[in-house]
Amino acid sequence: MVAIKGALKIENGVLVKCDENFQGDLVIPNSVKEIEEGAFRYCSRLTSINIPDSVTYIYREAFADCSALTEIHVSEGNKVYDSRNNCNAIIETETNELVVGCANTVIPDSVTKIGSAAFKFCRGLKSVKIPDSVTIIWHEAFFDCQGLKSINIPDSVTEIWSEAFVECVGLTSINIPKSVTKIGVGAFNFCKGLKEIHVSKGNKVYDSRDNCNAIIETATNKMVIGCENTVIPGSITKIGNDAFSAREGLKSINIPDSVTEIGANAFWGCRGLVSINIPDSVTKIGNYAFWDCKSLNSDVVAKIWKINAKAIG
Repeated sequence: MVAIKGALKIENGVLVKCDENFQGDLVIPNSVKEIEEGAFRYCSRLTSINIPDSVTYIYREAFADCSALTEIHVSEGNKVYDSRNNCNAIIETETNELVVGCANTVIPDSVTKIGSAAFKFCRGLKSVKIPDSVTIIWHEAFFDCQGLKSINIPDSVTEIWSEAFVECVGLTSINIPKSVTKIGVGAFNFCKGLKEIHVSKGNKVYDSRDNCNAIIETATNKMVIGCENTVIPGSITKIGNDAFSAREGLKSINIPDSVTEIGANAFWGCRGLVSINIPDSVTKIGNYAFWDCKSLNSDVVAKIWKINAKAIG
């Protein structure tokens, strides 16, 4: 690898931008101390990168949308970051947080957090093993990893933050272990291929009662995440915000009489949804709950308007 200075815009030790047309391998020069947010965004032909000893701060999403990136190395003398065990990733040494990954990353057993946007737009990522050392998957960690076919969430994970797996369209099933106590809003939004959802028995915050293929917040009886094969149990009182967002495979669904509220964006983008039973018990429908549901029959649309008009007036 060689340093290509003409491809990089560096100001006072801060790497501000890499030419989006750059192709191949790149060594960042030793004059760089910080890498700005989005510095390598849209560098879709960048294949490998080396972080020198001099770099002490890498901003969030510095390497977002580097879809061809397969090799990442941090020089051994760097005191802030490392690529331990030849993991093809950047790890913050003090916190053991993986801050940048790529298609060939192997997450070391010592990593405790998957950082915010760590694999964002990493569409070449097919599968990844999260070790038992990891406790938190941060915001947008696997955002738009469209090639990701499977993900193992170990029992060590306690928090999955908002939009962590947004647009992972290749995922067909997810299992939430008993250790998870927090799932952020929209954590699995736009996962169009999702067909199976299970929460392990023993989880004290969430459940998948009656094998419903959904995630339910146990204390509130609110359904927080559903899929095209979800059967809503009769004990549910609310369909949460974004619960079925962009589940294009969902054709029909029955909402039981126990439900009183449908949250904002709940069925947003369910373009294949033809029929849905909305019982008289529902008195509130959130904003854009059925936006872009192009296939809904006219009777359902009329009922939605009626409920909204009654709530306003």
